[in-house]
Amino acid sequence: MNAGKRTGIIFIILAALTFSGCLPAAAPEAVPEPTEAPTALPSHTPEPTPSPTPEYIGVWQGTWNVWAGTPGESDEIVKIQKIDFMVEGNRVSMEMLMAGENRTVEAEISDDGVTALGSWRSEDGRSGTASMLISEDRLEFAGNLDGEVDFCGSRSQTERPSPCFTEITGNWDGKWTVWSGAEDVEIVMVLQQEGNEVDVMIYDISGTVSEDGRTLTGEISEMGFTGKLEAGLLDNQAQFTGNVSGIIPFCGARPGGPKPEPCIGP
Repeated sequence: MNAGKRTGIIFIILAALTFSGCLPAAAPEAVPEPTEAPTALPSHTPEPTPSPTPEYIGVWQGTWNVWAGTPGESDEIVKIQKIDFMVEGNRVSMEMLMAGENRTVEAEISDDGVTALGSWRSEDGRSGTASMLISEDRLEFAGNLDGEVDFCGSRSQTERPSPCFTEITGNWDGKWTVWSGAEDVEIVMVLQQEGNEVDVMIYDISGTVSEDGRTLTGEISEMGFTGKLEAGLLDNQAQFTGNVSGIIPFCGARPGGPKPEPCIGP
């Protein structure tokens, strides 16, 4: 190859190399940055809403004028005392003087505040039962000690409430104030329970009590009512709600206690 051709080939090669060096370098391929998986938020379990605490203090706590003694004895025995009732939780307590001795009374208040059932004890260790049933206006209570001694009180009056004595036996036996019909006719009934059978003195009403003692079913033919009777004893043991033929209200309370609301039940 002659020198001229060799020189031309070398020139072309050098030019090509020079041109390729002037081209921009290829951009490196982008590497995606790693992404973190989103962290799942912990699920929130709502705390259960606590049941409302009954307001017992406004019902029973405070200063009461109290009478206690055996029915039929003189007012010197069944006399007035000013006593402070103290409430803690669902319990009410007080100290009173009776028959020349100090007695402490403690009772458990029902969920609806209507009754307080418990016991008394004296300084010498003797003890017995105590029952109280508050009135509809919450200004008086009727009750008993040992099922036979008057035990009642008033927030402001200095005259003994009437009735002062009332029974709270946990069954159907005894005296009841009864409301019935759309007109809320109010009468007094005396129920006689023997075993599971119940009869009503004077009135044409009879029935049978359930095994747990809470439900009374039977028949009534009085006061313009004729039909099937159904009634249920409330947890406070001093009230019941019921109906005649499923539509007529029929309810009751131990003497001195408030009418159940609603009356129709159970």
